[in-house]
Amino acid sequence: MKKAKAMSESKKELVQQPARQHALASVQQFESETRLACAPERSDRPIITNMHSLTMQRYCFSPDGKQIAIASRKIVYLWDLSTEKIIQTYDVKEWIEALAFSPDGKVLITGGSDNVIRFRNVVSGQCLKEIQRHERRILRLKISPDGRWLATGDCYAVGIWDLQSGDCHHWIDQSGKDSIEDFTFSADSRRLYLAVGKTIKLLEIVSAKFFREIQRPMKLQQIAVSDDGNMLITKEGSNYVLRIVDAETETERRMEGCNSVRSFTLSPDGRTLATGHEDEVRLWDPQDGSCITVVENIPASFSPIAFSPDNRQLLVRGRGLQLYNIQAGQTRTVINMTSSRCDCSVFASDGRVLVTDGPDTSYNVWDLQTGKIKTRLLNPVDPYSGVRVYPSGRIFVFSPDSALLVGRTSDKTILVWDMQHGKCIRIIEINKRSKKPALIIHPDGRTIAYNDGEQIILRDLKTDKIQYLTAEGMETMRSLTFTEDGRYLISLDQETLRQWDTASGQCLRTVRFLDFCKISENNFLSFIHLVDPQKLTFIMGEFSFDEKPPKKLWDPLTRQCLGSFEDYEGGQAVVLPDGKTFLSYDRQNTISQWSIETGKCIRIIEGVPENRDFNHIVDLVLYPDQSVLIAATCEGVLYFWDFASGKLLATAYNLPEGYLWTTPPDDFARDGWLHTNRPDLVSLTAVDEHGKFAEYVPQDDERFTDYLRLYNDGEMVMNRINHWKRYQELLRLRLGNKNAMADRLIMDGKDIRLQLTEGSFGEIGS
Repeated sequence: MKKAKAMSESKKELVQQPARQHALASVQQFESETRLACAPERSDRPIITNMHSLTMQRYCFSPDGKQIAIASRKIVYLWDLSTEKIIQTYDVKEWIEALAFSPDGKVLITGGSDNVIRFRNVVSGQCLKEIQRHERRILRLKISPDGRWLATGDCYAVGIWDLQSGDCHHWIDQSGKDSIEDFTFSADSRRLYLAVGKTIKLLEIVSAKFFREIQRPMKLQQIAVSDDGNMLITKEGSNYVLRIVDAETETERRMEGCNSVRSFTLSPDGRTLATGHEDEVRLWDPQDGSCITVVENIPASFSPIAFSPDNRQLLVRGRGLQLYNIQAGQTRTVINMTSSRCDCSVFASDGRVLVTDGPDTSYNVWDLQTGKIKTRLLNPVDPYSGVRVYPSGRIFVFSPDSALLVGRTSDKTILVWDMQHGKCIRIIEINKRSKKPALIIHPDGRTIAYNDGEQIILRDLKTDKIQYLTAEGMETMRSLTFTEDGRYLISLDQETLRQWDTASGQCLRTVRFLDFCKISENNFLSFIHLVDPQKLTFIMGEFSFDEKPPKKLWDPLTRQCLGSFEDYEGGQAVVLPDGKTFLSYDRQNTISQWSIETGKCIRIIEGVPENRDFNHIVDLVLYPDQSVLIAATCEGVLYFWDFASGKLLATAYNLPEGYLWTTPPDDFARDGWLHTNRPDLVSLTAVDEHGKFAEYVPQDDERFTDYLRLYNDGEMVMNRINHWKRYQELLRLRLGNKNAMADRLIMDGKDIRLQLTEGSFGEIGS
């Protein structure tokens, strides 16, 4: 009896368990949402930080050699060598071209694109002083060995500043003469050597007088001087030849093996010369010209090389920022850029996943519901040659059921991936190169069409049956498009539009563009956009040196002009499926929607910053249901809009590892929400009651943790993109207790602010 009762109680317990678990989950969810339903009254500002992979061109050691200041475009990072972490970030607003620490290491001096010299407190990041004297961007900035003088230079002027008084001691103006390529101080800080055209000019600093000139046979590009002043080292001519010149006799000797020197530097003690080459860095004894060692696999580019203050380490930008220990002969990567990408092409999206560039030669598949990388598609190794396939001229298309992804990863290779398993199941080799690779998949999902420079190839992916479509002009192919029913294939090359029967492979119609425009020495065809594959209508743009001809919409069947686009300047275009409008974007990052019927621009979609630093749009992708528009910039930033309203929904960053999303402000988070697993890429600033900068908040500060706990909310970010009504519900919930943690994020009268900055992201750490 007791046993039966026990079994009954056990069954009852099993029945009740799901209900208890459901109730517990509901309570936990309620607690979580209640905890998050609080925010400070004052807004907050993040700085999204990381190194830009291609513009990390300026860096220098601190005087104690423990830290490195790294300039990447408009941001300066302070990197601690012992912890290998960013310990400070300065959003300097101008493109940095030169930087240096003060002798005591307490001040960082920068100069750049806005012609202003700035002195910044290293700890707080506060700008202490600005000097506006240069009329051009500041390219060089050096401090004398005794710490008394600061020399700053642009192309035609050099200023010498007294660091104690802050006054300009002497100004050298070369306007209208040979440009100033480089300058350096003597070891005793009494002289300044200037490389001006083919002349080395020597200036006595205290008297501010030139006292000597040394003529060189070729144009100077870089100069260094030995400790005793008896030896000058120069990089000269278009072949980047390195020469050692005796300062007294002006005789020279050429260092063997020092051709094509990209950059060079002399160690602080003057005993070691480092030269950067295409694939390596070499260390030399400057006295006898002998090569001490060769550090391989460090492509030094034209970036500077920096010695540590103790002469023991060498910092060079190769495949990342690399530190070479001279005594141990070992290299370690401080900042790894091999896995970062400058561009961020959005190849394809079915509304559920998004395919973009990934680290190295891989491709990221984003889950658009979670905002995380779902899988990573790898470029396989060719089993026959062992040569890795690298991306070039890439085009990606989904099959209609999204089961397959077909990608033209180069002009000679097509890869087919099984999206369910994330594996490459097919490699198609193309025998001949094409100037403009094209690829399209048939509406049946079985057949692909692509070009090889001489013909169009239709290939059945299941049976591998091939059909060739051949005609003249295939080497100038621009695009391929199937009609909606799949019966016809439309090809565009530089001179013709052709309609092909996909069943028979016959060319049914040929339209020559020269029949619709006048070509002469001053007038030529600039672009063609196919509007309706079924009706073969197209927009043609002409360019003329004499006038501004309108862009016209043509019906090739009736040879009638259906309309003109007076204000359309060309550029890339994406025709919407209804054939009534198309989207265009230009180099200034303006996204416009045009009416094909009226030829007028019907709206501008805003949100992408104006292209001022080469951060231009490279791709536009529209969800199949036309609900969301995505734009990608070459720096790896993705913008998401609600297409119907044009409202910017979110911004994502194409990182080598992890994910980072931000949103525009709303009533709760007045500087937007975050969705990230990379808190190392987020910096906080504290501002005073007037909104002015006060200090940076370090990541180990309790306020930093509180901020992320409140605003790092993937549910808010992804619902804002995918489910607007749910996002509004969550927003109202979070607004229910808005002031609960106001005091936690406001201390000493300072408000924690989050401030977004532009840029793309390289991988931090090795």
